[in-house]
Amino acid sequence: MKDLLKRFYKFLIIAIVLEVTIFNFTSYYSLLGANKQMNYTLESENIEKKYLDDGKIQFFIKNVNSKVYSLGLKFVAVFDTFEYKVYYKDQTNKNGDSYFGLSPKNYVRNYEASHHEPLYLSGDTEGLVIEIYDYKVVEPALEEITLNSFIPFDINIIRIIVVSILLFFMVELWKNPFFEEKYSLKNLKQEMLLITITAVFCLMCYYIAFNSATEESQENFYNVDFVDSISKGQLYLDTNVTDRFMELENPYDVSERDSKGMIRDGDYKWDTAYYNGKTYVYFGILPVILFMVPFHFITKKYLSCVGLGILLVVLIMLLLKEILTKLFSKYYKDISFRAVVISYMIMLMGSLILDLCGMIRFYEIPILSGMFFSLLGINFILNSRIEEKKKLFNMALGCFSLALSVACRPNYVISSFIIAPYLLYMFINEVKLFKEKKKNKLIKTILVIAIPYLLVAIPLMIYNYQRFGSITEFGAKYQITIANMHDLGSRFFAIPIGLIINLFGFPSIGLDFPFIRLVNDVPVFNGYYYIENMNAGVFMLSPICFMCFGFYKIFKDKQDKELKIIISTLLGTAIVMAAASSAMAGSTQRYLADYAWMFTLSGILISNYLLNLYKTKEAKKLFMRILNGIAIYTIIICFFAAIVSESEFFKKSDGNDYYRLKYTICFWE
Repeated sequence: MKDLLKRFYKFLIIAIVLEVTIFNFTSYYSLLGANKQMNYTLESENIEKKYLDDGKIQFFIKNVNSKVYSLGLKFVAVFDTFEYKVYYKDQTNKNGDSYFGLSPKNYVRNYEASHHEPLYLSGDTEGLVIEIYDYKVVEPALEEITLNSFIPFDINIIRIIVVSILLFFMVELWKNPFFEEKYSLKNLKQEMLLITITAVFCLMCYYIAFNSATEESQENFYNVDFVDSISKGQLYLDTNVTDRFMELENPYDVSERDSKGMIRDGDYKWDTAYYNGKTYVYFGILPVILFMVPFHFITKKYLSCVGLGILLVVLIMLLLKEILTKLFSKYYKDISFRAVVISYMIMLMGSLILDLCGMIRFYEIPILSGMFFSLLGINFILNSRIEEKKKLFNMALGCFSLALSVACRPNYVISSFIIAPYLLYMFINEVKLFKEKKKNKLIKTILVIAIPYLLVAIPLMIYNYQRFGSITEFGAKYQITIANMHDLGSRFFAIPIGLIINLFGFPSIGLDFPFIRLVNDVPVFNGYYYIENMNAGVFMLSPICFMCFGFYKIFKDKQDKELKIIISTLLGTAIVMAAASSAMAGSTQRYLADYAWMFTLSGILISNYLLNLYKTKEAKKLFMRILNGIAIYTIIICFFAAIVSESEFFKKSDGNDYYRLKYTICFWE
């Protein structure tokens, strides 16, 4: 332990040195102009304030005629943040009338580092313009503008800690013999490190989720109105549509609603299901019954989507760890702990649950709930393969959990295909024993599989029939949403387009924070295809998925038939779910989380299988370096994708923390 701490202290010292030098180099640069400081207020002779027609405010500073190294601003701001932009006239454009513009900057009221900006201008500066163009409602009042102001040192303790831990962990992961040991479920040190990694990722999710929380996350028709309805024993919402909405020929036609002047959340409730004059919720009922109604009954308050979402995220992470480590322990006897750690980090980020944390609303709760119950079911099924004495008990719990996932999100019915080969194998085996008149559990096995599904399916069918007169209709057909789902239906010809976008869509990379931009690009397609604010496809966010193309190679190996079946079932289920999502829904970032974990887990299992096929140390070492690179890329791009999320909620909900994070990372600004 002492040696470990000594090594950590070295990286802590390195992080501190980096902090006081490179990460604060703008402070040293500003010292170049310390002897030429110039202060301006509205009473100063060479400053002029102008109001533009588009609502922008400009402060003109004329006759500077000096080298300018930095700019300092002091405003009385009512809101936490506002954006401004600097225009300049220096040696390069002094003979013209136009001013050149710099990149926009954000003034954060309670963050001193954002009140200063380094300027890298050429020669003497003749004039400057500070333009404020996004100040919400109340205009910020100028106190002082300072040229050649000293940019204060911003010693960021969080940055020091994060940098030191990252450097220490990366070096230890690659060089420490501890990570070369074989992985074992019984190794307490290995387990503690995996739990620590889980805790770190949970903190990351918590940070992004609560800084991205919106009013819609706190109170909406799903966690308030629906809870009230269920508590009263009714399946429809008390929210009524207006008479003029009921008079529409086709209320599901968005163009007719718009042409008749229907007001969203006024004449009708957006993203609900409308049927026979009543408004229903078509999002899964199980999270409401299991979590929200009991919480409301006990506390008399409403459980926020963010609070429930974080709970589900923590449970999902723990299940991902359990499933991954059990698979490794059972089928990869010689796998190193290093490979497990790298795979687990890729699994956590590649599942895209962090991305969901950037926008936890009633849309995301059914996805997280469905994912949780699917993973819980798979974990129980794996337990049935490990613990022979509790085999049927774990099977029953596994089937029940997978069935419950459908009550969260209907398309998760497809996830049951993951365990289908295993259940089929058990059934065939029991039939053989029955024919041979040997002791068997055929009837018991059938009941263990069938009863859990029936316990969930029958109430769901009754629930659907009571609402929409059909045991298979969950309400998607009657959505009041952006498209006419009533007449649109499933479009199989849209599947190729959907798979290209959802799996292989390229991220739009920018040079400004957070470096990823939302895109709505669709390949040439002569028909309607829904797409909204995509970051990138699953394979581009989690490139370990490309290892799935090595699937054919592992089948050349004659060993581990059971593992090959698991991989092929996982991969096949992921493809079917991605295709179904493309045909029925379209493309939006949150949909990817339904199957991203399946593709990522398949890629991890295949890549580690291929790693075992390599015989030489050099080949294994090269392959591990590739996995390291994939892990680093996945963590970085998924982190920034989560900050952008689907609608940039982090930036919109809490600009103060958003820009603190921005300037912590973008220290050069």
